[in-house]
Amino acid sequence: MGRGRLIALEGIDGAGLSTQSAALVDRLKSSGVEAVLTKEPTEGAVGRLIRDVLSGRVAIPPPSLALLFAADRMDHVESVISPALDRGEVVVTDRYLLSSLAYQGLDLPTGWVEEINRFAPRPDLWIVLDADPEVALRRIRSRGGDLEMYESARILGRIRERFLSLAERFGAVVVDANRPVAEVALDVWRSVSGMLR
Repeated sequence: MGRGRLIALEGIDGAGLSTQSAALVDRLKSSGVEAVLTKEPTEGAVGRLIRDVLSGRVAIPPPSLALLFAADRMDHVESVISPALDRGEVVVTDRYLLSSLAYQGLDLPTGWVEEINRFAPRPDLWIVLDADPEVALRRIRSRGGDLEMYESARILGRIRERFLSLAERFGAVVVDANRPVAEVALDVWRSVSGMLR
């Protein structure tokens, strides 16, 4: 049994990461592929603290938040990603390293954010779901609840530009995520099935 594959879906809030990650894992499983769906921040202790920061319940400076994301990712890699890859499974993660570089890199040197995440294995395939900030915000608002710290058109616009630049640098596939869910899912599947062949 060979080593598994790691696929990371990335993009701004409201781009449809959770929807497309779940759809991809369903499609993989229905094609007979052993697949695992996971996400960041995780449901672990550090991940829960990150959610408290993002929602505004806890305030910490940007470097501390970046370190929390790195700590959560280290636990994620050790407890979920690496064991599944060792079992030969395909791991689909809803957010990963590019999200840290795009979001935390807004306020901090990108090189430092990369350095504290140096332990993280590189994905076999990176997919950036590219959504217009206004489209993304409409989706976020339709879910109800309060907006999180990055969820304004101006900030999401800056983060989107960072994702597009990172996609070019890391060789990620960019998928137009402004379209209906089924059309986006088809493009995601084309990229994944091409890689698995």
